[in-house]
Amino acid sequence: MRVSDTMLFTNSLQDSRRSRAAVLDSQQKLSSGLRVTAPSEDTSAYIKAKRLDDALKTSEAYLENIARAQSNLQTSEGVLGEANNILSRVKELAVQMANGVHEANGRAAAALEVVELRGTLIQIGNTKIGEEYLFAGNLTDTVPFDSAGVYHGDSNQRMVEVGSGLKVATNISGDTVFNAAGGVDVFAMLSDLETQLNNNDPDAIAALLDDVDIAINQVISGRSDLGNYINTAQVAESVVNRLNEDLSTEKSRLIDTDIMDSSSKMALNSQALEASLAAISRVMNISLINRL
Repeated sequence: MRVSDTMLFTNSLQDSRRSRAAVLDSQQKLSSGLRVTAPSEDTSAYIKAKRLDDALKTSEAYLENIARAQSNLQTSEGVLGEANNILSRVKELAVQMANGVHEANGRAAAALEVVELRGTLIQIGNTKIGEEYLFAGNLTDTVPFDSAGVYHGDSNQRMVEVGSGLKVATNISGDTVFNAAGGVDVFAMLSDLETQLNNNDPDAIAALLDDVDIAINQVISGRSDLGNYINTAQVAESVVNRLNEDLSTEKSRLIDTDIMDSSSKMALNSQALEASLAAISRVMNISLINRL
């Protein structure tokens, strides 16, 4: 092979290697969908994309907090709905038994029902999700109410971060819903009602009706607070989801492959590779002929 042929061969070989590398690079970008996978490919885009990744991770943490908050709040609101139904039944019984037409055995039967309703209400106050009691304040591993209805939680409200500088409550404490902190001690009132029913005392039963109404209203107030917290969590979820969409769109703009551009480059590089291989073949054939 003459010097000129050798130079031509070397140049063609280098061209083919560059073209092959360019084709492989285009194929990789098309298959992965990513234009930038390392700082060397586009330092500025790579750094910005990493920052966006960090922001997306923070947003995902917010969404996890929101989901947990919504689960707690919705469950709490649901069981307080059951508590409201129980207290409505208690009021119905109290109104009926305050009427002088009922006899002692009727009031005794009503007293037994009040005992059952009170027990169910205590179970509601001890509702838990997983290993956490919903109505124990911050003492989530403590059973809020004992069998006597005595509260063993605290009055604190649990908060979670659902956005930059934005927090939402995930609970209401049991003492504000069922104990005197909310207006009346519901369990003590039910015990009094049971006693007066067994005493067959319609006047004493009637005297408890105001407390029954207060108990109902404080449960309703608790449900209203929970509804407000649920709404706040839903708004926060919507905001974070929109932010995630914006962050993902910007990240895609920075590092995702432009399909049309990469396809066009791969076609051009493939043509260049074919041309360089053809040149190599021609040089090889010429050299072979010159040797004959």
